[in-house]
Amino acid sequence: MLIAFDNQHRTVAWNRECERVTAYLAKEMIGKSDASRLLSGGKRESIRHDGSPLGDRSVEARTITCKDGSERRIAIFEMAQDLPLIGWVQCLVGGDLSNRETGQQ
Repeated sequence: MLIAFDNQHRTVAWNRECERVTAYLAKEMIGKSDASRLLSGGKRESIRHDGSPLGDRSVEARTITCKDGSERRIAIFEMAQDLPLIGWVQCLVGGDLSNRETGQQ
């Protein structure tokens, strides 16, 4: 998942993996602050992810609510320092942990 926000907390990037995991389409999220609310709610915990291509770093696991009301647990970390792009004040990269933790495919 790749999500980015501008300095007014509007979504400026929402990729296909975000669409697949949440069922919210990019056209529903780009230019709106809905994604920041979606990603800021729910349970959060710090987890350690060793061996990332970007080096060892702390990752935050967040529970988000999808469009259909179901909940998913995603691992997410801030990339703005590693990926400084004009207009992207916050950039998050993440992956869905839900199926991995339950053993589903």
